[in-house]
Amino acid sequence: IYVEQRRQPVPPHEWHYRLSNTERSIIRRLKEAQGEAVTLEELADCVEAPTPEARIKGLRVHINRLRSKIEPEPNQPQVIMTVRGVGYRMDADVL
Repeated sequence: IYVEQRRQPVPPHEWHYRLSNTERSIIRRLKEAQGEAVTLEELADCVEAPTPEARIKGLRVHINRLRSKIEPEPNQPQVIMTVRGVGYRMDADVL
């Protein structure tokens, strides 16, 4: 994570994160959905793994890593939200 020292608070649209290629792909898919839920299967296409089950498991790992980087409170996500029975969603205006 890139941190710049400033005396004034940095607005969210100016935050900088060091993301992996997979994390960038996941964020891109979520932003393209413009706040709508994206299925686990669709997001799992961003993850390289030998089986569909491994891709979904890997997706969950990447989502947790993303949350730890971009969420103010990773245990109470407000940026990348779980949509039970579907997948994940993100407000398009957040990042």
